[in-house]
Amino acid sequence: MDLNFFDIGVFLAFIGLVVGFSLFKSRKGKTSEDYFLASRGLKWWLIGISIVAANISTEQFVGMAGQGAGSVGLAVSNWQLFGSIGIVIIAFTLLPRFLRAGIYTMPEYLEYRYNSTARAIMALITVVIYVAVLLTAVLYSGGLTLRTIFGISMRQGVWLIGLIAAAYTVWGGLKAVAWADLFQGLALLAGGVTIFFLGLHACGGWVEFSTANTDKLHMVLPPDHEGLPWTGVFGGMWIVLVYYCGLNQFIVQRNLAARTLRDGQLGVIFAGALWILVPFAIVIPGLMAFGLYKADMATEADRRNAEVLVHYEQTKEKVEEFYIYESDEDWKQRFPEKAKELESYNAVVVQSAGNLNQKTKVKNLIGYSYDSAFPMLIRNLVPAGLRGFMFAAIAGAVISSLASMLNSASTIFTMDIYNRMFDRNAQQKRLLFLGRIMTMAFVVAGCLLAPRLDDPKFGGVFQYIQQFQGYIWPGVVAAFLFGMMVTKAPGAAGVAALISGPVIYGLFQRFAPDLHFLIQVAITFQLVLMIMGLITFIRPLGKPRELPEREGIETKTAPEVKLAGALVIAAVAVFYIIFW
Repeated sequence: MDLNFFDIGVFLAFIGLVVGFSLFKSRKGKTSEDYFLASRGLKWWLIGISIVAANISTEQFVGMAGQGAGSVGLAVSNWQLFGSIGIVIIAFTLLPRFLRAGIYTMPEYLEYRYNSTARAIMALITVVIYVAVLLTAVLYSGGLTLRTIFGISMRQGVWLIGLIAAAYTVWGGLKAVAWADLFQGLALLAGGVTIFFLGLHACGGWVEFSTANTDKLHMVLPPDHEGLPWTGVFGGMWIVLVYYCGLNQFIVQRNLAARTLRDGQLGVIFAGALWILVPFAIVIPGLMAFGLYKADMATEADRRNAEVLVHYEQTKEKVEEFYIYESDEDWKQRFPEKAKELESYNAVVVQSAGNLNQKTKVKNLIGYSYDSAFPMLIRNLVPAGLRGFMFAAIAGAVISSLASMLNSASTIFTMDIYNRMFDRNAQQKRLLFLGRIMTMAFVVAGCLLAPRLDDPKFGGVFQYIQQFQGYIWPGVVAAFLFGMMVTKAPGAAGVAALISGPVIYGLFQRFAPDLHFLIQVAITFQLVLMIMGLITFIRPLGKPRELPEREGIETKTAPEVKLAGALVIAAVAVFYIIFW
């Protein structure tokens, strides 16, 4: 898709406004609290929009729209709508505890509740997950979008996005990120809604679209559905959302920076309300794209598969290299004869590998490039004159999420690892300098790793994010919830939860790969709770640990906050009734 001078001007003006305004608003920061927590002065409307901007990035535009285009359909919206309910509940439960404690990070809370070992373990796990999974996936999805729409290489797109995000995050910290999110969050929602109406017009209206996609417009899928069974949604998704909405540093950091409890609570509830737009702004456009551009998605998949098929032709006489070629159901339906040939070849390789006690290596084939759904809508439907705005909205989506993750990873590394473990008396200038250096280091690491996700074996960017974060969800959620509800849980219980969670989930990934990852999360969570319960039974605390209290923070929930929360939950219930 070509951009004219007007489009390029709109894009450059938007990026310039975002970077310039955010740096201006954050110019007075001099302490670690200013840099990492925006001087604890964020208002509710800025918190809400900033959470949405941090949450909705191109991994949603690419990944959720892609799963919507595929077999999951509208049901992938469960992630956002369950999140709307979860974030409202967290506003009344976890948030007051964290604000009252006056903490910088989630790992810091674990030290007050358990011990310094628990804090160190969570800090290290979180930084690794942020850099290896979240930052990498956000950069990849942004690069994929720019490649699909504008034809630039994956590597160029990744580095362009990374450097723009670093331009204001390195200098201004959370305050710069939050003010940049004000523009970028509004732009991405406006862009998504614009695509929805353009796509609806191309499909012939809602009646024609809904009639053609009746089987995909359901929020609840059968228990044997490979993409998102209802057993996984109700059994494991709530664990994920407790972590994501209440314990995830790059979301919660805005709440910790709230001016008052009222601002923090209204902010997260406002974010939950805006999330209700996601099915219309992201998921349904994915369904539209498959109906309109199914052939183009097949062509894009064939382009990515070509290298794998060439490799097969070159190695099919060399069974001793132990490569097998797995394909999804879409590819098997498109190429049934080739699929049978690969199935026979794979059986020979697996048998040969077993006889020689060797491991097989896997290459994947896909029938349709579902991750290209949203970019194809933009490339084909957005008229000249509006493309610059859409380019800015897409860039803003990925830049805002990337900036948030960078700031949070830097916060945890600086405060929980360096300041707590190596230099407790570090001066504010040193902490600021280290925070900026680590932000830049994380950008470089993410940009180097991101292009690797172009391999089909990861099954789509959204699947990659959700599945690999399973290593952190069960143990962390168990450590927090059990520690809050069982006041005599000792430090050893918290440490055991953080260690056993990744280990147990990893065993499921290794030995039960066919079990849906949300069910793996649910079972892992239950096993971790049993371990914590056993340790607590054997070695309970003599008396509960006392948590710090931040002075001058109101702890009573205002009536308008309760009303706002009830309205959000009611709106989500109506959506489920319509699309059950």
